[in-house]
Amino acid sequence: MGTVYRETYTTPLPPGAELSIRKRQRVAKWTDKRGRTRTAPVAVPERGAHTGESRIVVESGRYWCEYRDADGVHIVPTGCRDETAARGVLRELERRAELVKGNLLSASETRTADHQVTPLAEHFAAYDEHLRVHVHRKTGFSATPAHRRNRRDHLKRVAAALAWGKLADLDRVQLETWLAEREAGGMGARTRNAYALSWSAFANWCVDTHRLIANPFARLGKANERADCRWHRRSLTVSELRRRLDAAQRRALAEYGRDVVKLEKPKDRKRGGIWTYAPVTADNLDKCEAAARKRLAEKPPDLIAEAEAAGRLRALTYKVLTLTGLRLNELRSLTVGQVNLDGPAPCAVVRAADAKARRGAEIPLRADLAADLSRQPCRTVARRTAGRATRKPAHPCAAADRCAAADRAR
Repeated sequence: MGTVYRETYTTPLPPGAELSIRKRQRVAKWTDKRGRTRTAPVAVPERGAHTGESRIVVESGRYWCEYRDADGVHIVPTGCRDETAARGVLRELERRAELVKGNLLSASETRTADHQVTPLAEHFAAYDEHLRVHVHRKTGFSATPAHRRNRRDHLKRVAAALAWGKLADLDRVQLETWLAEREAGGMGARTRNAYALSWSAFANWCVDTHRLIANPFARLGKANERADCRWHRRSLTVSELRRRLDAAQRRALAEYGRDVVKLEKPKDRKRGGIWTYAPVTADNLDKCEAAARKRLAEKPPDLIAEAEAAGRLRALTYKVLTLTGLRLNELRSLTVGQVNLDGPAPCAVVRAADAKARRGAEIPLRADLAADLSRQPCRTVARRTAGRATRKPAHPCAAADRCAAADRAR
C-alpha cells in the first residue's frame, strides 16, 4: 500500500520568535504579517549548510505520494492540497502499476500518460532543442534559427489563444475553428497552412518521443494557396530592370544629399530637437544626387569616388542576382575558385552546403555579366568610425569583388 504525506523542510526562525518547550519538544511562537499567532516545532540540523542552527520545521502545502511498482519505490508529487484528492492520485498510480504488472499496459504507455500533465511550455522547449540539434536526413542540416522562431511563434500563439496548458488539452476541432476564424478575419491561406503544419509537426514529434499515442492533427485540411494568392509574382520588364539598376548605382551618392525632416518633439523632451533624413525615392533621386555633389564638393575628393564605386558595386550585385537567380546568401558564399570567367562558357559553381536546396548548382553566366565582373576592381574603401579609420568592403555583399578576382587569379 502506498502512502501520502506532506514533505517537511526547515526555514530560519521568524523575527521576534519566542522559544519554549511543549510536550518535550522545542517550539517557536511568533506573530505573522497578518497578525495571527503561529507555532512550529524547532529543529537543529546535524548536516548541511545550516548545521547547528535552530530552524523551524514547516510542512509543504501540497501532498506527495509514495508507492511501489515493478521498477521499485517511487516518490512523486501529487500537486493536490487536499488529502482526499491526493489519495485519488495515489490510487490511479497504483492501478497503472497493477496493469503493467498484469501485461495489460506497457511501460511506454505509462510514460505517455505521465507526459499528459506536463506543461506545454516544457514540451515546446524540448521540441525547439530537437529542431536545433536534429539533422535532416535529406538536407544533412538542422533547422535554421528563423525556422525555429516561426515554429515557436505558431505554437505559443495558438496555445495562448485556446488556453492549452498541457498535451491533454490538444483538440483538433478547436484548432480548426481557430484557423477558420483567423482565415475569415483576413489570414492568408499560406499563413493558415503554416500554423497547421507547425502543430502537425509538433504532434508527430510527440508521437515519436512517446509523449502522445497518436497525432490529433493528422490529415489536417489545407487551404488552397493558389486560390488565395496575396502576392502575384511576375518578371521585371527590361525598362524596369534598367531603372532599378540605375537607381541602385546612383543611390549610394544620392543618400548624402537627402533633406532633413524635423519630427514632432515629445512633451517630455526638454532640450534638443528630433529629426531624420527624408527617404530617397524615384521622384527626388536627381535632386538628392545634385545636392550630394554640391555638399561633398568641399569634402575630400575621394568621398564622391567612393560613393560612386559603392553604387556601381551595388548595381552589379543586383544584376548578378537577377541574371543568375541566386539568393543573396548563395552569392555571398561564392569564392574565387568557384567562378570561371574565362573561356566560351563562363559559370559559377554553388556548393551544396551553401545552396538552399542543398543540391548544389552550376550557374551559367551571360557574356555581358562576365565582362562586368571582370572589369569590377577588387578593392576596399576606407571608412572612418569612432575617430579611427577602418577598412570594410565597399558593399555588404562583397561576393561581386570575389567573383571579379577570379579572372586575375588565373
